[in-house]
Amino acid sequence: MPATVIGFINQKGGCGKSSCCFHLGGQLARDGLRVLLVDADPQGSLSQGFFGSAFVEALPVEATLAACFEDSANILPWEHIVQPTPFERLDIV
Repeated sequence: MPATVIGFINQKGGCGKSSCCFHLGGQLARDGLRVLLVDADPQGSLSQGFFGSAFVEALPVEATLAACFEDSANILPWEHIVQPTPFERLDIV
């Protein structure tokens, strides 16, 4: 089965994008699908929902999605950027 991409996009903050991703991603993983969530929010709300703010703030920039947008070639391999969550089949960048 080819990968399916679902995007939650809105310029307004506080409209439930991260919450929808969190819950839909969890349900899809629970249904047996492999899920990769991409947290492109500069505040890292989705990542904080899984790991807490201390963990997210301690991540080196090279291990985040932000490194992919910098001119520097100092980006870690994807194995270091994709973070496993406590939930089976559910990872996050």
